[in-house]
Amino acid sequence: VNYSMAHDGPCTKCGSHGPANSEEHMAKDAARMLLLDKDGNCRGDDTAVFVNKFHADNDTRAPKNFIQVQNDIIGEQVDGVAEHLPDGNHTSKNLSGEIFDERKSDPSFNGKGQLENTRIRSICADVRKSLVVYKESIGNPQERQRCLDQIYCVIPHHCGDHSQCKDIKYCRYLSIKTANPEWSEKDINEEVCKSSLRFGGASMDLSEEGKDKLMKILTKRFCRSNIDRVAAMADSNSVEGFWGLTIKFTEGKRLNLDQSNYWKSILDYCFCKAGKGNIERTMVELSNELGINVMGTETRAQEKKKKKRAREAAFKKTETYKLRRQQAKVFKDVRLGKQDAKSAYRPGKVPLKESARTKTKAKSKRLPTKCSKCKQIHHNARMCLMPEAKKKGKGQKRVTDWYLDYDE
Repeated sequence: VNYSMAHDGPCTKCGSHGPANSEEHMAKDAARMLLLDKDGNCRGDDTAVFVNKFHADNDTRAPKNFIQVQNDIIGEQVDGVAEHLPDGNHTSKNLSGEIFDERKSDPSFNGKGQLENTRIRSICADVRKSLVVYKESIGNPQERQRCLDQIYCVIPHHCGDHSQCKDIKYCRYLSIKTANPEWSEKDINEEVCKSSLRFGGASMDLSEEGKDKLMKILTKRFCRSNIDRVAAMADSNSVEGFWGLTIKFTEGKRLNLDQSNYWKSILDYCFCKAGKGNIERTMVELSNELGINVMGTETRAQEKKKKKRAREAAFKKTETYKLRRQQAKVFKDVRLGKQDAKSAYRPGKVPLKESARTKTKAKSKRLPTKCSKCKQIHHNARMCLMPEAKKKGKGQKRVTDWYLDYDE
């Protein structure tokens, strides 16, 4: 491995973009590689690959770029065929992140019993549960409307308003009221407080304006046009796991590792280490491919490492590990200056409502811009030869003396 930027031999850097934003541009190259050969000719039916389901998160425009290149190569025959299915875990994470940001901007959400961290997690869990239930019957109009109704009643439900709740599986208040129709409102609320497992039956006391703000977040992210794609709950955990293993050995993708062969060497190492999720089997298969015999010493060492990984996996589920991980992340971010760099970094986020289904690009109808000085096209004010208009003092008319000195 050569850690220097000026290294001998062939350079493995295959683009002009850094690791932080290369995926959006590399997606176009990947689409061309799957459909075209190295000479730019279309591959045959036996080797060409057309992607109709693209699983990815919503913080990149790589899926849209990939699908658009496919359309540009094949043509109108595949308009609207390929689509981007957002990752279910990232959908929940983005929803909670937006609610957290809303709480930061509005002080009325702060306070005990209001929009606390546990309350935000509960709201996201209720939304995710509705999506998981609808996943079994995607496409059914009645089930689609039931899913949307259940998502839209989450905020009123957490605020103590159960008038929109329709399913007793999701609402303890409604189930108790249905089982005891003769009970008064006071008796029902007392029973809810006794039997509720979350927050002791307590609800948020938000203003109507606060409820509307949270409702806008849900209605903006979940609607008829995208609920089927979101409820598919696409899973990209295998990719995230491989990426997490890569980050473990590289300290993050935004370090300057793209000018040397260090980055590719780490990717090759992670591929050999992770394989199909079983390190021992990967080692045996790789040894067989290379014609190397697996020795007993290696087998015993692998068994010892396997037991150690089991102990570490059990420790990672404890609260002590979670607290230490949070503290270590904060300290490392401060040392590397990532906290200061966050304000300058802007990922190419894609709205969840925006469908990644694309069509063949039409010719641009945009008119050419005109110069603000002479009102002519093909140049701007900085390149214009026409001088600025001369301004006179107060009370005098503005005199414009336009001229062109071609002798100069």
